[in-house]
Amino acid sequence: MKKLLFLILLATAYGMTSAQENFQYYYGQAREADKGSDNTKFYEMIVKANELHPYHQGVMYYRGVAAALTNRPAEGVNFLREAVLVNAKFDLSIEPLLCLSGQEEFESLKLLQKELLQPVIHSDTAFIIKDRTIHLETVTAGEKEGVFYLASIHKRKIIRVDKGNVTDLLKVETHSSIAILSI
Repeated sequence: MKKLLFLILLATAYGMTSAQENFQYYYGQAREADKGSDNTKFYEMIVKANELHPYHQGVMYYRGVAAALTNRPAEGVNFLREAVLVNAKFDLSIEPLLCLSGQEEFESLKLLQKELLQPVIHSDTAFIIKDRTIHLETVTAGEKEGVFYLASIHKRKIIRVDKGNVTDLLKVETHSSIAILSI
């Protein structure tokens, strides 16, 4: 009976320990410590969360913040850079990061973030279809340059565009219950 009771207590203690040693636990503890301004605990807990989930962008960001708050500027900038490379929208202007302002690595990170947030547009208008009622479901490149095929289920037709010249390639007309295919 004593052995059974001991095994139950051991299993319960083991279960409590393993439940505490998971990502959600450490991440939650880190966020609570951050809200309570316990910077040391914030750093310790977010490091453990990062060890369990090393590629989590939010954890990388908060580890950078926690490192900055605990006077680890190089580590802070390193983790902030990793986070920004995953998601450039992380806020680098928050109050806890003001201690990094003026440092060359942090300023270059802010410039990188600004560059990553710039929209990249390399497109141009290939052609214009004058039918404003058409709803295109598919556009595909043709057999030679400048040829495109457009499909509209709504209009029941396939359109061929050859260097801007638009022609109906295939049209299906319905009259009551009979479908007529025009080529």
